[in-house]
Order: sequence, then structure tokens, then C-alpha cells
Amino acid sequence: MFLIRRLTLIAAAITLVSGCAIQRDDPPPRIALLAPFEGESRDLGYDALYAARLAFVDVGTQAELYPLDDGGTVETAANRATALAGDPLTLAVIVLGYSASAAQTLTAFGDLPVLVVGEWSVTADPSGVFVLSAQELTPGEAHGDFQRDSVYRSSALSPTAEFTERIAGSDGFAPAPGLYSMLTYDAAQITIAALRATRSGTRDALAETDYTGLNGRIRFSSLGYWLDAPIYTIHITRLPR
Repeated sequence: MFLIRRLTLIAAAITLVSGCAIQRDDPPPRIALLAPFEGESRDLGYDALYAARLAFVDVGTQAELYPLDDGGTVETAANRATALAGDPLTLAVIVLGYSASAAQTLTAFGDLPVLVVGEWSVTADPSGVFVLSAQELTPGEAHGDFQRDSVYRSSALSPTAEFTERIAGSDGFAPAPGLYSMLTYDAAQITIAALRATRSGTRDALAETDYTGLNGRIRFSSLGYWLDAPIYTIHITRLPR
């Protein structure tokens, strides 16, 4: 009887130790980046990707950056927004480009809080959408043409020499930063700071944002637009590949 009891205790101890050994930490929360990574507008996505990565490194967050191509059409972008909405690990999304910021796509995000970087055909109607641009610049006609020389207005500050140097030093394959690189950097920092245990908590924290970064002070109006956003007139020259 003593031997049986002893063996039972040993078996219980082994089970306890084994149980401890196979425990896993909870997976980290995700901040998604939905942008074009293929096609003619892919530069926009990769500029944002390297800027966001730099922000994540600077903050030292445990959160995970999850880049996702928008597919080049509103329909595909909306489908991918629906998929992100169904992922419990994704607590917020940063978007760039016409497809990712279209009304259909923003609606498909459901209860996910969304930061829109730049001037697109966007409305902040869905609750939880925050637009990093002056409200008067968000209609599509206020935006220039990225595919050819153009003059347009933007709330984004062009990359500084210091930021360009930091991007180059962050990765040997990083392209020279584009117009929305520094604004994406700020968007990533804002989102990381706002992360809470739930999407609703993250959305509420984003609404209370009062952040000063590379593009100056950023707060959001009750409608979700950048409050007192600057407006710059910019001439873009597309260099041949």
C-alpha cells in the first residue's frame, strides 16, 4: 500500500511539473496595417510598413505589427477588413490608400478602431474611425495623383533628413521614405499608446489622444478628424523606375 501511495504521489508530481512545462504565454495583441503592397501603389504600403516598424522598435511594445495587402480593390479590401474584424487578437488597424479607406471597407471593420493615414475619399461616419488629415482635405478630389507629377495639399509633413537617415539605418532594404512615412510613424505610436485589453477600450483611448510627434500635435475632433491639422501644398515628382 505504501509503495502504491508513493508511486501515486510521484506520478502526480510528474504531471504537475509537465503541466508547468507546457504552459504558454498569451499571444500578443495585433495592430494591423492594411495598405497596398502590390501593384502601382505598392510604394505607399512599403513606405508605411518601414515607418511603422521603426515606431514599434522605438516604443519597445510587445504588440505585433500585422501588415496585410489590401488587394488593390475595394471589394478585396473589405473582405480582408472582415477577416481582421473576426480576429480576436487584432485590436486596432492603420490604413492607407483608397481601397483600404473606402466606406465599404471601413464598415467591414466592425468594432475595430481604425486610424486612416492621409487624404482619401474617406468619411469618419463609422464610430471608431479616426482620420489623420484635415477634414476639408479628405474628399478624393483634394488628393494628388501619386502616379505622375502633381501638386496637391496634405496634412502630412514631408520626411526630414533625420527621419530619412533613421529609416535607412533601420533596414538595408528600406526605401527612401515617402510623404506619409512620418505620419504613419506617428499613427503607430498613437495606436500603441492607446492599446487596451479590449477594442472598445482602445477606441476610447484613441478618442482621447493628445500626442505631439513628428507631425506636431495630434488630437481628434468629436467627428474623428485631426483637430487643427496643418495643411501643406506639395509638389510630387515621380522619378522613373
